[in-house]
Amino acid sequence: MEAMNKPNRRYPRRRLRGFVDVSYSARVKFPKFHLVADCEGFVSTPDEARLSRRFDTAVELGVCAEGRPCRMCTLESVLVSVLDPRPATERNILVTFTSQANPRSPDASVFHFDWLSATTSGASRLHRLARRGGLAVSATCSGPAAFGYVSTDAAAVLKSNLRSFVIGSGQPAPQPSTVEVFWTLLGDNPPELAAAMGEIEGMDPWEVATLLTME
Repeated sequence: MEAMNKPNRRYPRRRLRGFVDVSYSARVKFPKFHLVADCEGFVSTPDEARLSRRFDTAVELGVCAEGRPCRMCTLESVLVSVLDPRPATERNILVTFTSQANPRSPDASVFHFDWLSATTSGASRLHRLARRGGLAVSATCSGPAAFGYVSTDAAAVLKSNLRSFVIGSGQPAPQPSTVEVFWTLLGDNPPELAAAMGEIEGMDPWEVATLLTME
């Protein structure tokens, strides 16, 4: 009972500048990278299995194909770093993303992914990130979804770590209703699952959502 009532630990959320040093376990094929050595997800790893690695930038860490930032102690700092507001000329890629993990990640399975759920902690993190990056948020069947314009680097990091979709450059700002319908279409027919099953995609869900919500 005492463990159940223990408050969730709060990890630092900060913008990462320059080199980023992380720790990870040598015992797993697709490791999680930790900024905090005593992270709950890493504290049980024995000293002999602990390795360290240096990334040149937060972007390099965020798109690494050999592991991923720990969702407890590292991911938010990485996302804060790449979503930090920049000049409008650098934020020209329209994206939308939920707080859910990337279902295409090597440590996930599209066949067992819960497409219509979001954790409370993940939803709170998404709202914080949206405020930091000047993005809007819409309520959807998959939890809150952020949308707006980001840099090319930010789009790549989001795609690697969260369930996100890059709509493209030169796109007009969407209505919240378009984002809601878009995620409803994805909830009914997840394109990640269709791709894994070798199914041919039909109409573009963003185009469909846009047509359905035209005034």
